[in-house]
This record gives sequence, C-alpha cells and structure tokens, in this order.
Amino acid sequence: MFSKEDIKNRWSEYCAEQVSEGKDVPEAGLSLASLIASSALMSQKQRSGDDYISHPITVGMSNTKSENKRIIGVLHDVVEDSDWTLDDLRDVGFSERVVNGVDGVTKRAGELYFDFVERCSTHGIDAIDTKIEDLEHNSQSLRYPHIDKAEKHVWKEKAYNVSYYYLVAIKKGDIEPGSSVADFMQTIPSYAENKDLTEGCIQRFSSANNNIPPQKKSGNSL
Repeated sequence: MFSKEDIKNRWSEYCAEQVSEGKDVPEAGLSLASLIASSALMSQKQRSGDDYISHPITVGMSNTKSENKRIIGVLHDVVEDSDWTLDDLRDVGFSERVVNGVDGVTKRAGELYFDFVERCSTHGIDAIDTKIEDLEHNSQSLRYPHIDKAEKHVWKEKAYNVSYYYLVAIKKGDIEPGSSVADFMQTIPSYAENKDLTEGCIQRFSSANNNIPPQKKSGNSL
C-alpha cells in the first residue's frame, strides 16, 4: 500500500497543512496506527489463512477503552515484522507511552521467548494487557483443526500458555514484574510435577539457569 517513507512524508505534509490553516498539530492516533499496520503487514497472512491485519485489530480493540492501549495493540507487530522502528513511531508523533508499550510487546532479534515476556512485564500495564490479549488471540488461532501440529508449534502453544498465566499473575500482583518465567512454572502443579515438560520449555524459551521460586505476594494457580 504505502511504504514507510510514503506514510512519514504524507503525514508530515498533512501536519504542515493543518498548522498553516491555524489548527493544532494533528495527534498521532488510532487512524495513523491503523494505516501504518495495514501497510506494513499487508502481505502477511495468519496461519489460519486470514489477512494478518485482523490479528492486531483484534488485539487492539479487545477489552479496553484506552486509546493508548488500542494504538499499542494495533502497532504491536509492526516493529518486529517490518522496517518500522521505535524511532520511526516517535518521528510521526506517537507518545512515549505508546512507544514504551510497543517496545514492551516487541520481541527483539535473538531474544528467547520467556526472556522477552519477562521484559514485557516490566514495561507497565499497557504492555502487559496488550500481550495478554495477543497471547489469547494467538492461542485461539493455534486451536484451529487445520493448523499444522508440528512439534515446534506444540511447544509454542505451551510457551503461550505459560506466558499468559505469568502475565496475569504479574497483573494481579502475585509476583513481581521481571520475575523469572522458569521459576514461575515451579509454582504451577501441572508444570512442577512434569519435569520433562518444564525442562523442555526452559531449554527452548528461557536463558534462566536457577530454580529459585519467584517472590510471591499471594497464591496463584493455572
């Protein structure tokens, strides 16, 4: 649709036009976020075969009335899966709150999945809520009967499951932000009692190498 430079140039021209007419500088909001996401992810498909854009729209619009969370949800895959950067989002006027949220839900190159989720938990409630919605929608997609159940996808589903409940526990205040996901698994009977399952997840998705339980504030369960 439009390249990153097309969007940045057109947005800059639009802002200049508004200012020349004596109006305020337009706010970078949900419409701009939707244009960026739909352009950046236009060629991608979900594993279900649906256009990929329906995923970030679902994540952004689910269970929130916060404009910031909606924008973060719509943009949550843009930096990870296109040539857009966090600085590009700043350049077009998105707030530091939005940029921080997008950073929190963006997995970095070479970052193991549980390490990413731990970092996400330290970026505040916007990132946590967005990632919870992302995991919920991704988990639903993995349940489609025609989806390939190759071993890597089975393990990915387990990683999504653990990460979802980890972030819920963070949100509830059961454990501290940044606590080890690997340690959190030891508080969940279905994982703590299955050494092969726990070790398989840790080996694939975590750089953790200790078995110290996370600091608990109250009970949690899966």
